[in-house]
Amino acid sequence: MADSNFKIKPVKQGNKLVLSIECRNSSGTWKSAGVLQPKVIASAQNTLKLDIFTPKVEWHDFIKKGRSIILTGRDGIARIKTGVFFHSRDILRVETRIGFTRSVCLEIAKDILTLSDDFNIDNSWSPHQTPLNEMVIGDMAFRSPVVMVQNDDKVLAIIPKIKIPKNNIMIPRGITFSAQSKEISFGYIPYKLSGNTYFVHHDDETIDVPRSTVSYSYFVYLKNGCKKNEGYRNVANRTWQLNFKLQSKKSFAQKTTFEKYLDYANKYSIKQLKNKNIPLHFALQTAFGVALAAKRKNEQIPVEVESIIKTALDSPMKNGLFKEMRKDGEWINGSVFADMPSRYKNESVRLSDLSNVCYFLCRFYSEIEKKQEILNFVITYAERLVLLQKHGGHIPAWVNYETGKSQRFCNKSAEVSSHIIFLSELAKIKPEKRYLSCARRAANFIIHKIYQPGRWEDTELFYTTSPQWKYKKPKRKDEIQKSYSVSVSAIQNSAAAMLNLYNSTGIARYRRFGEKILDQLSLYQQIWQPPFIDLPCFGGFGSMNTDIQWLDSVQSSSSKIYFDYYKQTGKKEYFTRGTAALRASFVLMNCSENEELVSHTKDFGKIDKGYIFSCCFPSSNRRKIILPKPDELNSASGQVLCVTEDILKNYGDLYVDTKRGKAFGINGVIVTKVERDLAGLAVYGEDFLGRARSILVKTDIGTSFTAKIKKSSRFELQV
Repeated sequence: MADSNFKIKPVKQGNKLVLSIECRNSSGTWKSAGVLQPKVIASAQNTLKLDIFTPKVEWHDFIKKGRSIILTGRDGIARIKTGVFFHSRDILRVETRIGFTRSVCLEIAKDILTLSDDFNIDNSWSPHQTPLNEMVIGDMAFRSPVVMVQNDDKVLAIIPKIKIPKNNIMIPRGITFSAQSKEISFGYIPYKLSGNTYFVHHDDETIDVPRSTVSYSYFVYLKNGCKKNEGYRNVANRTWQLNFKLQSKKSFAQKTTFEKYLDYANKYSIKQLKNKNIPLHFALQTAFGVALAAKRKNEQIPVEVESIIKTALDSPMKNGLFKEMRKDGEWINGSVFADMPSRYKNESVRLSDLSNVCYFLCRFYSEIEKKQEILNFVITYAERLVLLQKHGGHIPAWVNYETGKSQRFCNKSAEVSSHIIFLSELAKIKPEKRYLSCARRAANFIIHKIYQPGRWEDTELFYTTSPQWKYKKPKRKDEIQKSYSVSVSAIQNSAAAMLNLYNSTGIARYRRFGEKILDQLSLYQQIWQPPFIDLPCFGGFGSMNTDIQWLDSVQSSSSKIYFDYYKQTGKKEYFTRGTAALRASFVLMNCSENEELVSHTKDFGKIDKGYIFSCCFPSSNRRKIILPKPDELNSASGQVLCVTEDILKNYGDLYVDTKRGKAFGINGVIVTKVERDLAGLAVYGEDFLGRARSILVKTDIGTSFTAKIKKSSRFELQV
């Protein structure tokens, strides 16, 4: 592989060997990237933890096999063997095996990459924060397992291999990364959960390992010619390529047709709309989903939908601001964030929630029924929203309902993106220049003050399962990694906002930055099946980089965003990511088809079918999951209903892009091949749900038709 980006060479350091890694620069010259070496701390059981009982596991010898290198070493009860192989032009594959001739207490077994002095870290990314020295990035946060650093136009990443040997499943894996010491390590690091959000390793954190071999493997990835501070985009793409093809049909999260899932969600959502305490921003999205379901089935829209619209329009409004929280049917100043200070929770309204309410009212007006009172309501709010915009383009997150005074918390945050989404939608109905002008100024704020520094903050980030503490505050970086705390929903909303604004203005700059933001979102998508979660995980999302949630409800909204970006860019990865996210959105739905979930819900008594848990957590014993207690203010079911109905309406069960010659299975089908012939496109596919049915085929040019497919069989369609 003469054109590889890597050169590797064992180098003597005292009595041991280290591996020198050189990287090719864009100019073709070679420069040191750093050195790789193992670190193993283990002692025989029932002995004191002294140096005489602790073997020194180092590399002492090596042999060359072609261009690959095998490094070995032995000391007392331990031996190590590391193979470094040229996987492809841009990737080295490293496999380390450590054998013990007797049972040991293992504290650490990992490889450390120490970057060279002249590899300056301009920016970096990791799946989880580690604001204290004893913290590690535990594998319970490996949604996309990768740590990357960028120096100028060169990006370097460590990508753990997701396949774990069966005898090593119970040993926690971890990554450490310090921008200060310029070190990245990966291997086995026993850790404990701290506050259910962080991972801590102390010297006394060990795990008993019997006489056996432990092994771990990872990729070292190098890409030259990256745009400044955009190397993460190459990393997101490469990790997807490495892991997507490993998914089999058996690992797909979808167990029945979306129509069946949606029937459950629809019945539950209609019942939920009768809840007099549900916040309007939850209720309006749910009601819109119920309305879309009725239109798909050619049924009358339920009266509960009309009731929610009326409730929203009757909300007390003062100077353009309105209340969106109720308690037993009475309007209150309030918040779903119970731990917030009273000056927010009891006195203020959250503007992003109000904009979400008005966004769905706009969609009701455009797609369900054109009622003038809806338009009057959203325009009144929009006029006030425009006046609240500050000089820098931002709009405060919280405003006192009575006085109209802006609150300081999250005053300059990514919550601004919700207003861009709303104003772009309103501008389609009422094309006033001031609405788009406000949205464009807000978009510039997102680009310069949020995207570029990577400060993806919103209220959820500090007032949910991972609360504020000394080292987690707004605008505060993790001093070890030099990164901010991140809310995934903040990234998602901003990606949607940029595309909505592009569609309203035609200005390519917004789509271009939206795609950059979307690629950041991709780094939080689950791309493997961890052994400590016994539910299908591929395609789902985490919620933030300070929490251990899996299958968070943010995944359903993300799926539609990926589909819409594919339509604009033609990037196949976006559509496949969107499909995976959509299928994962139903994993936590309480229904008989989700057999894996049913066993975990017995402790909660009777839960309505169609209820979707907002997330799940891996347990500390690594043997089962933990589900949050059912909540009467559940929003996940309505969100999933709304998004999925929207996707089926626009993309069908199978989507064919005739101009680009591509096709994608969505609803229980996969596309295996697409060929262009004299009649158009021949699309070959396969059903993986095991049932005969009719599927709706939609195309990029607006045509659609139904096709019958047989149970668990292959099919061919002509488009």
